[in-house]
Amino acid sequence: QNSLALKFASDTLKNDKEVVLTAISQNSLALKFASDTLKNDKEFILTVVKQKSWIFQYASDTLKNDKEFVLTAIKADSLLFLYASDTLKNDKEFVLTAVKQNPWLFQYASDTLKNDKEFVLTAIKADSLLFQYASDALKNDKEFIIAAIKQNPEVLNYVSNDLKKDKEVILAYFLNKSWQLVSKLKFSANTK
Repeated sequence: QNSLALKFASDTLKNDKEVVLTAISQNSLALKFASDTLKNDKEFILTVVKQKSWIFQYASDTLKNDKEFVLTAIKADSLLFLYASDTLKNDKEFVLTAVKQNPWLFQYASDTLKNDKEFVLTAIKADSLLFQYASDALKNDKEFIIAAIKQNPEVLNYVSNDLKKDKEVILAYFLNKSWQLVSKLKFSANTK
């Protein structure tokens, strides 16, 4: 039995959900040979993705550019973000929604977003490690670094060595760390 027989099947069979699902159960690559209609069928693709998520790469370009659909698919497996269209990877709202689900998806955002100060500040609130994926321009922008340290002082770990020696940057770090310590002490005193 050739599990890729769908490649040579009639157009009717390539458009038959039962036939295609059976072929996919034998070899996930079979979706590649399904009809464009099935590759563009939201319900069908979600069914297939729940079984084998990486197969999403063979969905239609239309579906990979459908914000709501891709966000739904990402709920099944956040790494499906990798197959989203470049347009979506450049959409602030879409990427921030995905990053809230899995912060590490930030590294796959568009270069434009990785150079967007507001976007990067929002992303690093959750995890300072994400700063390592910001653009080199932002990593060397002193004012931005100070703002980022105020959001998350651990950002200092990822700035250039020159900026780690800068007095204003270091002061911002220590002032922020001190404020966090004071806040923690106040909170723990209030909870006793």
